[in-house]
Amino acid sequence: MRAAPARPRPTCSQPPDHPGRRGSTAIPAPVNLPNPTNDASVTLAVNLLKSTGTDWTKLLGEARDGKGTNFTRALIVTAENADGDRKKEAREALPSASAG
Repeated sequence: MRAAPARPRPTCSQPPDHPGRRGSTAIPAPVNLPNPTNDASVTLAVNLLKSTGTDWTKLLGEARDGKGTNFTRALIVTAENADGDRKKEAREALPSASAG
């Protein structure tokens, strides 16, 4: 009795252009986060998550350069809900703990 030839195992069950796949350039679907208290940081995060192209870059820069906890919270919420390169960019925009 012969053994069946081994089939290559897929490295990822998602198609190459799926937003959740690492290195994907696909734009993720907009995320609607609940915001019953109209929190400014959640509103900014939703705007970031819904933005595309140059709007993403502009809003991310504004959140990165903004002063105060609302901007930091917006970046955290964005990083938690984004996928792929956007998640990485949002994390990189967060202030480091050693920054003065």
